[in-house]
Amino acid sequence: MRAVRRSLRAAAAVAATIGIGLACGVRSGRGVEHEMAVRQSRLAAALHQSRGQAEVATFLDRPLARWLLPGALAEISGLALTSDGRLLAHGDERAVVSEIDPRRGVLVKSFTLGERPVKGDFESIAMVGERLFLLTSKGKLYESREGGNGASMPYTETDTHLGKDCEFEAMTWDPDAKRLLLACKHVHRKRLKRDGAVVLFRIPLPGAPGDTTVSEIPLTGFTGPLGTRGFHPSDIARVPMNGHFLLVAGIERALAEITPDGRVVWAHALVAARHPQPEGIAVTRDSTIIVSDEAHGGTAAVTVYAYPTAP
Repeated sequence: MRAVRRSLRAAAAVAATIGIGLACGVRSGRGVEHEMAVRQSRLAAALHQSRGQAEVATFLDRPLARWLLPGALAEISGLALTSDGRLLAHGDERAVVSEIDPRRGVLVKSFTLGERPVKGDFESIAMVGERLFLLTSKGKLYESREGGNGASMPYTETDTHLGKDCEFEAMTWDPDAKRLLLACKHVHRKRLKRDGAVVLFRIPLPGAPGDTTVSEIPLTGFTGPLGTRGFHPSDIARVPMNGHFLLVAGIERALAEITPDGRVVWAHALVAARHPQPEGIAVTRDSTIIVSDEAHGGTAAVTVYAYPTAP
């Protein structure tokens, strides 16, 4: 396992250069194809060896891979998985969406919402079937479809009118509630702020019937295990294996798992040296956790972990 991790870290150092070249057709040949195949097989082998062994107390010390990203993704923010398991990411100032292959460290494609990418404080992304949603910090939703490399996609804009209640950075699809699940990073509403809780909103899709619901999870469930004063979600993802949700908090540099009814299963700090500014999270169907970090004065990255099997 140590040899596998050393090899993956070495591969990560050249991920951006080879990935862009392969994706755009600038660099090709047997050497690159062989490197991509080796990366994928090594990560698969590492995941196989760690499956059934990872515990919350130790899994964050054992990343399966860490891929450095090109400068265009220096401000990578939210992550989302398509229905067929591909990873999409976006930046936080323009509506530019990219597909990243986390098993090979490859930037596959990028497309925009609008011919000139829409400008805004984009903080999270979610896929609902073929519908793609971007969320701004003030609670505005931009809906579009996935596009091909270099495509400019049409979009529609919807205001959730929740910006007065919260600053948002976290969103995912809750298939059981058939609603988008939004988590507040900073609470503006005085009543919610007084209660000292992580606040979640479940909102119907634009054009769909139904009411918006709000729930609160006491902060102590997060701050007790972490030893912090707060917990400020920067992204949220559904765990396909059990229907729970995984939150990443950029300020606290921590992860936490919660049940749909709001019970905190576990909370654990990330390794600060590896995660200078964690912003996005996704959980795959084959039990891997993917965390994205903005450059924060260095180089942006995505880090891959095995999903823990026990608290």
